[in-house]
Amino acid sequence: TDTMFGILRSKYSLLLENESLRKEINYRDSGALLLDILKNENESLKEALGRSSDGRDVLGVVLSRPPMTSYDTLMVDVGSRNGVVEGDRVYVHGSVLVGDVERVYANTALISLFSAPGRIVPVLVGSSTVEVRAVGKGGGNFEARLPSEIEIEIGDVISLPQLRAHVFGIVERIEVDSTDSLQTLLFKAPVNMHEIRFVEIERR
Repeated sequence: TDTMFGILRSKYSLLLENESLRKEINYRDSGALLLDILKNENESLKEALGRSSDGRDVLGVVLSRPPMTSYDTLMVDVGSRNGVVEGDRVYVHGSVLVGDVERVYANTALISLFSAPGRIVPVLVGSSTVEVRAVGKGGGNFEARLPSEIEIEIGDVISLPQLRAHVFGIVERIEVDSTDSLQTLLFKAPVNMHEIRFVEIERR
């Protein structure tokens, strides 16, 4: 009986030791993972801050996105105290134009993405100077119709008529109806709207 009790006590001690080691490994793994996340975020912040160092842009951190906010909107941590006003243009990665400021509060602002369903934006397609209307389809997707005689290719850049160099979208599909004088372009913003972590707001 004493031998059996000793064996059980040894097994129990080993189980406790294994559990303690497992917790320590998990803790270290979690710490390493957190360190990697912080390193990546630090690099992203440095890069974004470098683009915003001219004083005109203000860097904002995305606090919430759909489904926590309305479809195709973002809430960021900068507002009127940072000089942000309604209508300011919003960029990602410094040169990708994604939306504008819809509402401003003291320390936060609500950003409306141009791809919001039904939202109409005037755009320029490729090297063409012809301005056409693009309609938001949600999630960074757009549709535009223009005369079929205008030469457009998949991969062409979509932009807005403004001075600041930027990219608004990339043509992904072209649909031409032989019985119609128009062609339909389907294009998309070159960023994943659901993964935006930082934005640069161009203060007017």
